[in-house]
Amino acid sequence: MTVCIARGDGWVCEREAKTKGFCSGHYQQVFRKKPLAPLKGEHGAPAEESVHKAVRYPKSDAEAIAALAKARDLDEAVLYREAVAQYLRREKPGQDGG
Repeated sequence: MTVCIARGDGWVCEREAKTKGFCSGHYQQVFRKKPLAPLKGEHGAPAEESVHKAVRYPKSDAEAIAALAKARDLDEAVLYREAVAQYLRREKPGQDGG
């Protein structure tokens, strides 16, 4: 197995290299012209806490999220996680200390 060439201050990626010497996650960072950073689990959550769920929503909502993410220079997944967290706080008050 060839190991990813991504390295940074205090971290080294140990994932399998797939494209141009990078693992798929670090190649995406390079492709998107983002600085190399340690990878976390799916969508930035620690791997042991990450769960993938499909959610249907109107195209207009997806377009609004995409525009907001671009305006805030964020990954769209960050905004989706924020929206879910806000929804859960509203539906289950007191679970996060509020």
